[in-house]
Amino acid sequence: MWFLGTAAAQDYPSESVTIVVPFSAGGGTDTLARIVQSQLEDIWGVSVIVENRPGASGLVGSLSYLGAPADDHRILMASTGAILALAREGQGMVDGEFRVEDVLQPISQIAQPPYIATVHPDLGVDSVQELIDYAKENPGDITFGSSGVGAASHLTGVLFQNLAGVEFTHVPYNGMGEAGPALLGGEIDLLFAPAPVVEPYFADESLTPLALTTGQPSQMFPDLPNISDTLEGFSIAGWFGLFGHPGIGEEQIQTLNEGVQQALNSEAVAEAMANQGAEPAPMTLAEYQDFVNNDIAMWLELLEMANQD
Repeated sequence: MWFLGTAAAQDYPSESVTIVVPFSAGGGTDTLARIVQSQLEDIWGVSVIVENRPGASGLVGSLSYLGAPADDHRILMASTGAILALAREGQGMVDGEFRVEDVLQPISQIAQPPYIATVHPDLGVDSVQELIDYAKENPGDITFGSSGVGAASHLTGVLFQNLAGVEFTHVPYNGMGEAGPALLGGEIDLLFAPAPVVEPYFADESLTPLALTTGQPSQMFPDLPNISDTLEGFSIAGWFGLFGHPGIGEEQIQTLNEGVQQALNSEAVAEAMANQGAEPAPMTLAEYQDFVNNDIAMWLELLEMANQD
């Protein structure tokens, strides 16, 4: 058993590493964790296990991870929504501002795939403008899913409704692993989803992509317009990344960062992510900490907007 601070960083990790995913299998967070899993095994020379602990937009698994004793062989693979869920619970909040370093140790971003406004073909719309027109003619008829109340996918829909002046009916699920299949099966009409969740169903037209949420072109989806082309000022990006328990030593966190960056720079990971509509987006420890804090501040503003509706 590894004890914190008792061995040199080069001997770490010395046993199997568990990546805790606070969402169900098959969602974007889980998919990306499994993409880096095998590459990290090769780099670290130990087995890497993905453990799913879904519930409450990532909150159940994240709180479970935080509540357990510090173990530098257990790390957390979280999404925008999971960290936002922690902030909503007051975790890491100081004087009204979120500071991730007070609750988790950022290791590295993994990917920042665009969210894609995607509809079931039965809805019969093929563009953002057609979606808006349909929603205005049929207030509340369009159902849009999310990975949970207050999750990034939910708040993206809130922003869309506010800017477009339309009304959808929100249907929350227990993670994208449930919301994606619900859209595919026609249980809901619309989903603002990370690319890995919906991209595999575009080629056979099982799902219809309308537009990107990022406000800028994507090399992965050069033919897709942006929502901002129709709704000026619309810009939303989700992200996925790894975090460590606050009790893990700094040397171990640095070693984890270096291993993850090596994995993300590999052709194998880049190719696997490309097949899911994503691309690697590694960051240094300092870059990732600043990024998370600034991004969660923006999402908290959107959450306040949602609560006012």
